[in-house]
Amino acid sequence: MEFFGQQKDKIFTQVSQPILNYLLTGEATILGKVEQAVKQIKTEVEGRANLSASLQAPFIGLLDQLQQTTLVKLAAAGKLADPQVLLINNEQQLSQHLQKLLSYVKEAKTATLLEKQLYLKSVGDSQAALITLARARQSFFSSRKQMSSDNINRPLQELIALAGELSGLPLLGVMKQEPATDDVLSFGEKEATQQPEDKAIEPIREIPSLLQHYSKDMELALKVAQAKVTGQEAVNQQISSLQQQLLKLEAELTRDYLRYEHLTLMLMGACALLITSAVLFCIFGGTRMLRRILGGEPEYAVKIAHAIAAYNLNINIETRAGDETSLLAAMKTMQASLALIIGNVNNNVYKLERAAARLTQTAGLVVENNLHQQEVSYSMAAAVEEMSSTVVEITSTMEELSASSTQIADHSTSVVAIANHALENSKKGSDSMQQLLTRMGDIRTGNQNSLREIVELGAKSKEISKVMEIINAIADQTKLIAFNAALEAAGAGESGRRFGVVAAEIRRLADSVTDSTNEIENKIQEIQDSISRLVITSEKGASTIDAGMAASAETARHLDDLVDAAGQTSSAAQQISLSTQQQKTASSQVVSALREIVTASAHTAQSIRSITEIGNEMNAMSLELSKLVKQFKLADT
Repeated sequence: MEFFGQQKDKIFTQVSQPILNYLLTGEATILGKVEQAVKQIKTEVEGRANLSASLQAPFIGLLDQLQQTTLVKLAAAGKLADPQVLLINNEQQLSQHLQKLLSYVKEAKTATLLEKQLYLKSVGDSQAALITLARARQSFFSSRKQMSSDNINRPLQELIALAGELSGLPLLGVMKQEPATDDVLSFGEKEATQQPEDKAIEPIREIPSLLQHYSKDMELALKVAQAKVTGQEAVNQQISSLQQQLLKLEAELTRDYLRYEHLTLMLMGACALLITSAVLFCIFGGTRMLRRILGGEPEYAVKIAHAIAAYNLNINIETRAGDETSLLAAMKTMQASLALIIGNVNNNVYKLERAAARLTQTAGLVVENNLHQQEVSYSMAAAVEEMSSTVVEITSTMEELSASSTQIADHSTSVVAIANHALENSKKGSDSMQQLLTRMGDIRTGNQNSLREIVELGAKSKEISKVMEIINAIADQTKLIAFNAALEAAGAGESGRRFGVVAAEIRRLADSVTDSTNEIENKIQEIQDSISRLVITSEKGASTIDAGMAASAETARHLDDLVDAAGQTSSAAQQISLSTQQQKTASSQVVSALREIVTASAHTAQSIRSITEIGNEMNAMSLELSKLVKQFKLADT
């Protein structure tokens, strides 16, 4: 009964409810999940060994009906789930043509204000009607209730009337830039030449054609929607039939369950009788068996257990000769093992106490020695700092005493050396400035070469403009070919409808190519303007380079002389103070080393204190463990 209830719940949650959701949403993935659920339920029912054949057979038949009939009808209805594809495609094309007309009005520079207003009004009304049509179409096909097709036909007729108004508007004279050609490919006809036409002709001509296709596609979509409703009704009937069969199976299963419950009660009565007989047997023969299991009297076994629980491991446990399996024999073995373990622990506690005492004693000696060493280190650091100050003072005094005697000789020697060095540097500076002038000349030559390359680049960009004109011509021819293809498709009737969609896509691609080439031409014009400005800037830069060469040479000479003289003066001053700085540095290093020794000594003292604390903690732990071990009564205590 429980298994049947579980399978019934699975059918409701994994089959019936998803099918209802599919009928509302049309989501194709739901059917795959439903099919997997039906297969799983069928496998579980077939694998249930204790399920009677009278219940299993109709259950399997019900699942087979779901797989072979209901799911097949749902799949057929699912193929009709979205009849709006062609309608949406037509709406997108209509919107693009209306957008082209808006761009057409913006490009009409010579048109009057009244003519532009007429176009803007008609196009704006058409766009509003198209939006209303799209909303009505979406509401019609997404509604759960059957709606009237008049909700779509009204905005469609309004849009057709507005398309007629657009056809009657005057052209504004914005022409396509198409060169004449001698041979134009078309379907069924040829023209000797093709002159540029007004940009409004194509969208005004295509809008009525698209609206006619929209009307035909709407009729087809309505038929598909009706077929979908019919399929949903059939599936609803299948689901109702499925639920009725489940209720019938549940009633049969309930009857079988009541019958099995009656048999179960009879078996339970028989088992109770057998258990009563077994209890009576145990009452009269169980005492002897209990003594055999315990290995003695129950009171004696309880006494031994209480003694071991009170930490008494010295009690003598008496057992029968050869007894190794009774409870008392096991307790005797456990008593011997515990006594051995506690004895080992007691010995280790004694060793731990002695090790902790030695560790504490050693740490105390190290602390005492470290404190003495730290005091000595502080004294040495103070002495070294005092000595360093004395050395600095002595050095300063010696410098003052020797300055007067050696000043003239030092300065004369330094002046001669600086003069000679300045002469050499002036010659080197002259050579360097000559190289700089040569480099500046090379820069001027490179600038002139760049100027020539820029002019050639401008000429090449003009050639690109000619190539873009050829691409525009090819795009216009492509649109003409697509237009002829659309005419042939329209003449072919219903069989040419798909070909008409392809032709419309080709026309839209050609329009996109034309727009892209216009943007490229604008970019090329911007590049040419930039090239012209770059030529002017390069010419100004060349004259600036010429003017800067002389100024750079003169300035560089003066700067080199000043820098060299300052460098020599600085070098002489550095030599004078070098010995004193070296002495100060050595003293500072000695002081720093002594300070590091003091710091290390402090860290060592802290580590020794930590070791002492650890030793004290070990002593405390060993004492506590010793107290715990002494609670046990061993054979030698």
